[in-house]
Amino acid sequence: MLFLLIRVLQATIVLGCGVLSFDDQGELQLCTPGSENVIPHPEFCDKYVHCDGGKTSIHECEDGLAYDPPLKTCRPLHTVDCSSRPHLQPPKGNEDCPRRYGVFPDPKGCGRFFKCVNGTAVPDKCSPGLMFDPVNIGCRDSSKEEAEQCQQIALLGCNFAPDLKENLDSCTWFRCPVDDPYPWGEHSRHPYPGNCRFYILCIRGGSVKIQGCPEGSAYSAATSTCVPEQELPNCKVPKNLAPYISEILR
Repeated sequence: MLFLLIRVLQATIVLGCGVLSFDDQGELQLCTPGSENVIPHPEFCDKYVHCDGGKTSIHECEDGLAYDPPLKTCRPLHTVDCSSRPHLQPPKGNEDCPRRYGVFPDPKGCGRFFKCVNGTAVPDKCSPGLMFDPVNIGCRDSSKEEAEQCQQIALLGCNFAPDLKENLDSCTWFRCPVDDPYPWGEHSRHPYPGNCRFYILCIRGGSVKIQGCPEGSAYSAATSTCVPEQELPNCKVPKNLAPYISEILR
């Protein structure tokens, strides 16, 4: 009786919610006798079982991929239902790619993410106004706080080149409106602080550009166009200040 009980224990072992079978030599048997097919591993979402004449051969998907039973292939982990097979192989990735394959958030935020292929991170970004969702692996609408935090700041002008940090106090900065309606289709227009010869373009997509009016004209905030200078008696064009455009700060 004791010998029979030991043989029964050798033949079956309960693991998680499934029952795994072993042969007399202790080899795991997941295939039915004589079967020729591929089945999912009962515990690991990123493993699958190849049955060859009833013999069990266990294989792993690439790190970051999971076995999709209906399609009988390995696919990105977030596209496969792993609720009944919750275990995964240990990660084999790096700093930007926690797993060798997949889509992962960029720590810089503001809609940035990495597409990882064989451990190589390819930077990408959501469309303007959207944030990357690391749970659902996609882009979603940003909150007002996120939009304000991620709005680009443009360096407009300085009295001298800001080659030293303390010189930045002499510069003028501009932030485009968070809820910009883009009345000109792909951009909005704004007065340049302290210089009516120039105006600012906030371009859909997040970039900022400086435009200048032709000689003898100035920018009118009322019409958002360049008009003859004489139509703007309060317009004063500084003679010693030219816009110094050096960078868009992210």
